[in-house]
Amino acid sequence: MKISYIFRTQSQQRSIERVFEPIIENMKAEGHDVDVEFAEPYSHVLVSLWKNMCYFRKVSKKNLCHITGDVQYVACLMNPKNTVLTIHDLVPLHNKNVPWYAKFLCYWLWYYIPLRRLKTVTCISEATRQDLISFFPWAKQKISVIPNPIDPAFHYVHKEFNTDCPTILHIGTKPNKNLLRVIEALDGLKCHLRIIGKLNDDYLAALDKHHIDFSNEFGISDEQIIKEYEQCDIVSFPSLFEGFGMPIIEAQTVGRVVVTSNIEPMKSVGGDSVQLSEPNDVCSIRESFEAVICNQQLREHIISAGLKNASMYSSKEISKLYNNIYKRHI
Repeated sequence: MKISYIFRTQSQQRSIERVFEPIIENMKAEGHDVDVEFAEPYSHVLVSLWKNMCYFRKVSKKNLCHITGDVQYVACLMNPKNTVLTIHDLVPLHNKNVPWYAKFLCYWLWYYIPLRRLKTVTCISEATRQDLISFFPWAKQKISVIPNPIDPAFHYVHKEFNTDCPTILHIGTKPNKNLLRVIEALDGLKCHLRIIGKLNDDYLAALDKHHIDFSNEFGISDEQIIKEYEQCDIVSFPSLFEGFGMPIIEAQTVGRVVVTSNIEPMKSVGGDSVQLSEPNDVCSIRESFEAVICNQQLREHIISAGLKNASMYSSKEISKLYNNIYKRHI
């Protein structure tokens, strides 16, 4: 039976695609017949939702389908015997800026109906699983955890730490990425802040107010992202909310120190190989950066432990977990 991987609409945001690309390659190497399908863009929201649901309903009649995330609503009409769903997070249900009618639609089409219909749902972290169970306790038995794998393109690259003016890489500018507090925390610290993502007027004003030496890029390629990790000294990831926190594992694989949040799932993903901070506390974030900048022994421990931690997320090991799930449907 063919495995069809279903992705959201093609765009420059490729986080989910990057997660599943090595898994797809491993499945091909195992001899599986694999193809990739993308959802239709939202030209008219309700019409596009319906077209996508109808199209993937036909695909699921003949193929084993894996919905990789974001477009879980297509499961509403798909064959439950042939469909596996991965849920990354519940951001739409938690985001206070989402209008009530959009949240209502997400609740039913993105979560409730797919969870009711399907027999196999995976989450990328225990934190996401527990979040789902808090909303849908009746679905507990059908939800399992399979973490994200590290892309094989990432590998260790040695770099002498720049103690005079370290480069701090911050990936993402959405509100949950906590950039405003990072900017405030770095006020007065001699460093260079490298920001990946579009900067709005609030961010630019904060950077100016706190006299931050910074540079900015967005819409860059996967190869460029890897280079950004390799060229930085510290990765900044004190996020307020994540489904998993892939930058932690990517940074650890390259051999970089990570400053992240003392909350789940970042806490579990990073293990004892990250510098933890309280994401709502500017002083705590600043103290974390100061600690890794000033303490060579701490940095060396974090890097060494990080390499060991990242090895648990190899694409081959994660692919085996998915393959075991596929076997239940074939």
